[in-house]
Amino acid sequence: RFVVDSNGRILVEGREVDRLRIVDPDAASLVREGGTLFGLKASAPEPPAAKGAEIRQGFLEASNVDAVTTMTQFMVSLRAAEAYQKAIQALDQSLNQAASELSRI
Repeated sequence: RFVVDSNGRILVEGREVDRLRIVDPDAASLVREGGTLFGLKASAPEPPAAKGAEIRQGFLEASNVDAVTTMTQFMVSLRAAEAYQKAIQALDQSLNQAASELSRI
């Protein structure tokens, strides 16, 4: 059994065995290692400690995205794109018809 305190210390039976490091690296200093795992480039300088970060054991961090709202916004955007597409097709048809009628005269 272990405990993680608000400073990031990992304690086992009251004894510190390790410490979590929460840093704020520059995006250019990161290299993708697969999936959502990133590592620090060997040539990159040591990143500074993150400001405003808080560690709480026993809490579950929720997503910052509301799936229902996002899906609704996506559907609205899709309907708007379909409407624009139909308007462009109607304009294209009328221009084709005008060009064909002008060529007869």
